[in-house]
Amino acid sequence: YACPQTVWTDLFRRVERAIEGERRDVFRGGRQILEPVNAACGGHHLGAMGGQHLREAAAQARGGARHQGRTRMRGQAADEGEPGVKKVAWSISPYLSLYPQFIEDEVSRLNLRAGLQVTLGSLSGALSQSFGGYVSKRMDFNTPMDYGVNYSGDWSGITTWHQRFGWTPNLNYGLSRDVAKRNFTDRYLFEDTYTYDTLLEEDNHRTTYTYDMIGAAMGLPLNGLRLGPGFLGTQWYGRYWNENVTDDLTSVTLTDLTTGDKVSASGSQRIFDVSINQHLYQEVSLQWYAPAFGTPLPEYIGFFASAGQWWTRYALTDIPVYTQDVGVNPSTIQDKPIPAVQFPKDDFAPWQVNLGWFWSKSHERTVQISFVQQLGFFTNKFPQVYNTVLRDTIPGGGLDTFPVASNHPSLWVMPYRLGVFLMPGYPYTFYYQGRDILSGTAMIWSRVAMDFPLKVHNFIDYPSPLSSLNKVQLSLIGDAGTVLNKTPDKIKDALDHGQHKLLMDYGVKASATFLMYHWIPMELYAQVFWPYNKLDSKKLYLSDYPYTHYHVDPVNGPYLTASDDSRNRSEYMKAVKDPRFFVGFTIGNL
Repeated sequence: YACPQTVWTDLFRRVERAIEGERRDVFRGGRQILEPVNAACGGHHLGAMGGQHLREAAAQARGGARHQGRTRMRGQAADEGEPGVKKVAWSISPYLSLYPQFIEDEVSRLNLRAGLQVTLGSLSGALSQSFGGYVSKRMDFNTPMDYGVNYSGDWSGITTWHQRFGWTPNLNYGLSRDVAKRNFTDRYLFEDTYTYDTLLEEDNHRTTYTYDMIGAAMGLPLNGLRLGPGFLGTQWYGRYWNENVTDDLTSVTLTDLTTGDKVSASGSQRIFDVSINQHLYQEVSLQWYAPAFGTPLPEYIGFFASAGQWWTRYALTDIPVYTQDVGVNPSTIQDKPIPAVQFPKDDFAPWQVNLGWFWSKSHERTVQISFVQQLGFFTNKFPQVYNTVLRDTIPGGGLDTFPVASNHPSLWVMPYRLGVFLMPGYPYTFYYQGRDILSGTAMIWSRVAMDFPLKVHNFIDYPSPLSSLNKVQLSLIGDAGTVLNKTPDKIKDALDHGQHKLLMDYGVKASATFLMYHWIPMELYAQVFWPYNKLDSKKLYLSDYPYTHYHVDPVNGPYLTASDDSRNRSEYMKAVKDPRFFVGFTIGNL
């Protein structure tokens, strides 16, 4: 009775019974599952599961009156000459996923997500809709539950014909909201000015991050037009989203490390509540795609180009609302918390251009070789912030410091990023000589891959939970890329002077897709990537890496030896020198 198929079947029958009634009554005519023979029929006997009210509204909107007698049983032929209308069909797709797991990094980064996606079929042949939601939990005991909801739809208009081609406006749209929460603790050591005891202050925070998005895409005229041996693709895409962060101080604990006394105070103080980013982005893209027909594995060649414009309103440097001299925190005397910190805003509207091409060739059913290359850049210079970096120490006890310009941190979502997604062998960020070498406003990236489909299902006995194995594939992948924070007119000069850092990685990925117990879609995958670069730990700046190893002098305090510094550099460089492992699985349809 614990078989997943038995459990799901029983659950499905209960839901069906609650919506449509007892199956015996349905077939006896008590609640018939009926559908209209045309738009004029509707209303009383529309019994597609969950779609009764939608179909009734659709029939009435088209001007039809209710007719009691002109109905037919599902599956029977309609009356002669009477056109039918599509049913509103439901598709319920639960899923479960585990992501991502970097084995050599923190295990707490492991996330488990469970969700449900409900899809409505075509309504009068023109509109399809779906909605869903999920809950997600980081695999630790301190992180709260995350969640998200979404709604999307597809609409097809009437084809407009030209002399040589026709264009059907197809609009895809979607809305979503994601909420993520995190708990963290800030710790400070300081000396009591009266007792000279060492005190430890622990500030417990709860942050809430919300991401609200609305987007749409539509094919433009000439989309799908045959051009030479290939097909033309033209599309408009637009998206608006807002990111908001709230930080609340929930409790404070003071511990006297000399005596062991501890004092705690609980409450709620709003540190800040800020919309860190508001983005509007729209682009027009062009693609030419020429597939080969009749090949066992896909073969194709093509290119793509896009031009888009951003508009963003981002948060600048924070400004305190009050100071300690005032003596009263405004957030403690108001019914609604008042942020202790506010952020002024500024606007930025750059243009972005992307170019690239792709190619694939295969040999029978044994191997497929593919290549893709992308070049992208922003035409506008990003707003800059200047950070003082420590390059090295000067003999005699001085410090070699100088300012380094970088893109404003509130614009982090806009620049190109190589790490994790485009190049799995690298982390998300990595600072080298004062800047993040994995993020920039100009990028070139290439990937070559060899895919080997494996016929593992020939060796699996039937029946078994894995006997419906659809695809097992082994892939060898290599990447190369670099980024710069330069405008197009300065990219060539920066490359000539060696201001870029060429990064490469190579790896292997194994994946399998199948229907667990012949009905649950499931995917398993594992990969390992090795980074390759000429980055040197001796060329790191002192402000690039953390000082995790040091000595402590009872009189003069902490200090670094040459061996400590060498060890700190080596451990920091492991992020771009050691292999990175990634495993995961997905159950259901994402």
